[in-house]
Amino acid sequence: MGGSLWTSRVFQRKKRTRSRICVDIAGSLVYFSITRKSFWSASLMEHDDYTPAVLLVDDEANILSSLRRLLRRQAYDIFTAESGAEGLSILEKERIDLVVSDMRMPEMSGAEFLKIVAEKWPDTVRIILTGYADLEATVQAVNTAGIFRYLSKPWDEQDLLSTIDQGLQTLKLRRERDFLVEELKRVNEGLEQEVRARTEEIRQTAEMLDLAYKEISTSYTSIIRVFASLMSLNKKRFKGQSRAVADLAKYLGAALKLPKEEVKQIYYAGLLHEVGKIVLPDTVLSKPEATLEGEALDTYRKYPLHGELALTSVEGLSKARRFIRHHCEFFNGSGFPDGLKGEDIPVGARILRLARDYVGLQTGLILPQPLDHEGAADYIENHARTLYDPQIVEVFKRIRHKLTLEIMPAEEVMCRSHALKPGMALTRDLLSESGMLLVARGQTLTENIIDKILKIEKSEKAQYKIFVEPQAEEAGA
Repeated sequence: MGGSLWTSRVFQRKKRTRSRICVDIAGSLVYFSITRKSFWSASLMEHDDYTPAVLLVDDEANILSSLRRLLRRQAYDIFTAESGAEGLSILEKERIDLVVSDMRMPEMSGAEFLKIVAEKWPDTVRIILTGYADLEATVQAVNTAGIFRYLSKPWDEQDLLSTIDQGLQTLKLRRERDFLVEELKRVNEGLEQEVRARTEEIRQTAEMLDLAYKEISTSYTSIIRVFASLMSLNKKRFKGQSRAVADLAKYLGAALKLPKEEVKQIYYAGLLHEVGKIVLPDTVLSKPEATLEGEALDTYRKYPLHGELALTSVEGLSKARRFIRHHCEFFNGSGFPDGLKGEDIPVGARILRLARDYVGLQTGLILPQPLDHEGAADYIENHARTLYDPQIVEVFKRIRHKLTLEIMPAEEVMCRSHALKPGMALTRDLLSESGMLLVARGQTLTENIIDKILKIEKSEKAQYKIFVEPQAEEAGA
């Protein structure tokens, strides 16, 4: 059996009351309304009024008649049984809320009967009638059958009525409690489902934002790379290899276990560290740094400041700008533009200085005679503590043999067709005026190829700009 009930007292009030319950679950206030009727089980809600069912069990017919007369004026459905077996049969068929049983009955005692009732219909209220001689058996019944109350024979009518009423009230309250517990479980499950759905929605949103950020970041990096590539196309103005500098700086930053965002800013600074040279005259940029002096040197030393200024409006490059400003500082304080020393120089700028010089020593940016990669590495190592941070030099020594940096030849020379000589190698594709490929980059010129170039040039009435690798005497000049 299930559901809740009203006692006889409650049934006189036809008006139902409604309660509004507020529950705080997981920080959320949840309201739900319940009526008194909603406390009944689903099977009981078919009726507007529910009458509690009471089963009376005694082997003496006159006692059953007395109990029936006593309860006749109460709003109960009364069932009677003259044995425990008959009582069990009624319980199998009817919905019983409260059982009143005599203790001493033949074949099946009240204690045995109520024990079975407790096992099969635990929701029932169980009351036992007993004589003084049955006290020991009554104690056993209380312990094994979960008796709500026991009353002595002969009973007091008001005491019996009050006990039955209290038992039904207790049952009602218990069922109301169970209903609220189930309702709270249902609400909680609904909240959990909502929280799970919200969490999944947030997770998906976060993934989308993360993906969008990565796409933007990738696009941002690509734009910077393109800009750096455009600068490097003019070899006369930009002898440094920005991509190689940026790659080496990134490797060094990662090897030093710097935060990922700082390594990214160092990489950006490497790609853009020469942007300030755009405003410098060719007469300054055409010479290696070591040969500059006087006004030309003063002009050249301003390019880190020009680079910082050029990127001022780009919000995502705040750290990169600082690294660019200080990437020409030396560890001993003899660098430019601010003469910073040691750890006063931002670590990103110290990394960039080493990377920039390692590449620049091989491209002719720094010394009149370019060095090979071993010579450039020796130069870096020999100037630890004076020009370069010794800690970064140690990391450089450890990782440089693992690196694959694409560093192009120091320079290329532009010459006219009449100055071509056999053995020269092209550094760029040679195209006709119409865009047709005449000689591919890397091709070594022969007398035959030079003759063909001259004939085509004459027929097109053009003067080709031909870029070749510098020959030994030119490189040493």
